[in-house]
Amino acid sequence: MKKSSCLKLLRGLYGGFLVASLFLGCYSAQAETGQAAAVQVMNNYLESLANGDTQQLSGLIDGAMKKRNRQLSLDPDYYGGFLRSHYSGVMMSVESVRDKGELVEAEVRFDYPTSKSTTIIFVLSQVEGEWKITDEIF
Repeated sequence: MKKSSCLKLLRGLYGGFLVASLFLGCYSAQAETGQAAAVQVMNNYLESLANGDTQQLSGLIDGAMKKRNRQLSLDPDYYGGFLRSHYSGVMMSVESVRDKGELVEAEVRFDYPTSKSTTIIFVLSQVEGEWKITDEIF
């Protein structure tokens, strides 16, 4: 192989590595941004549960989660009171966040004062450019 051909090949490979490196760096930053946004949504969701803020809860969910939680819009005053009572004294914390490509999974721990802890995995996806809780796994 000629020296000029080798140099072209090396430049091409170097350029490919550079592009791949930039892509992976960009993807990593995008994943971290998605995870940070998901944590913010989860924190808002948990705060809204404790406060019984059905209006904010409705804005944070979509998809299967919205279908399963129709009571948020059917009788928001009653359901808000129920949520405040149910989550009174419950310690809620986001334990981990995992990027799953198009989705983010947030593992949330609920420590009830009178019973054992429960862990639920919330699935978040982008809906019209905003992160929403779209499902939950018990």
